[in-house]
Amino acid sequence: MKSGCSGNREKLDTYRERGFVVIGEKTIYTGYTHDFYMVAAN
Repeated sequence: MKSGCSGNREKLDTYRERGFVVIGEKTIYTGYTHDFYMVAAN
């Protein structure tokens, strides 16, 4: 993760770059460099 918190927008951009999709309380990792999906509940 990048060091620096300028706001939620930057955080979301970082998630999108890594292939993260935030849906409600569940975070779906589409695998930026993997071929599998990982679902984690916060």
